[in-house]
Amino acid sequence: MRRAWFALVSIPILALSCSTCHPPPDPDGLPSGAQPLELDHWQRDALDCGEGDCTDWYRFETPEDGVLRITAVRVDDGRKVPEFSLVLADAEGRALAQATSGGQTRVRISHPKKKGEYAPAGAFTLAVQTPPEGKGALGYELRVAFTPKPRPPPVAPRAEPRFRTVKAVLLEVEPRADGGQAVLIDQGTRSGIAPGQRGRLLVGGRKLGEIEILDVYPDGSRALVRGSLGAALTPDTVAEVDVPL
Repeated sequence: MRRAWFALVSIPILALSCSTCHPPPDPDGLPSGAQPLELDHWQRDALDCGEGDCTDWYRFETPEDGVLRITAVRVDDGRKVPEFSLVLADAEGRALAQATSGGQTRVRISHPKKKGEYAPAGAFTLAVQTPPEGKGALGYELRVAFTPKPRPPPVAPRAEPRFRTVKAVLLEVEPRADGGQAVLIDQGTRSGIAPGQRGRLLVGGRKLGEIEILDVYPDGSRALVRGSLGAALTPDTVAEVDVPL
């Protein structure tokens, strides 16, 4: 942060010398004096290490786990610009990431770097600094962009079943004039079975083929065997009919 300098006014009676004076302490030159930084907002400031202002410290907090993308951009004012760098640290001052301009006009830090990892929510500190031997002042703009960790998609409610299964015993197999087959089963209108409903023929839990209800009686039904069967029908064959709820 640039500080204002105030000239000492000479008193005619007593000449004052300031050859041993030192610049006042830089208020944000240490982490303890870090200034608040708003997320996703460009902050403009300047450094001049020749005047004792070599580092600006900032502090910010993230509300949840996420990714930090930090950018510092030099403000081009025609002056010679020194190297500058960024240091990201946690609330205890442990460095998490850093980067140097390397002659470029901007510095970037992404934390964490690895895709799919996220920084935990909490407090951070951030330093913009120039080396002590750096020449010239640095005007810069700084921003911390925060992207929260994606939330898991909501769990879709389990679909309610649209049918109930009526199990029936196979009573008889009838050949049809068109070369197909029909079967008689022992469940009818009392079980909710109606013409047009679909079902299956099974043996030992293994599906043999599809059926469609043709005629319905109080205690039985006739069903068309649709397509070919995977095996011959036997006394162990059973039927299942899907009855709408």
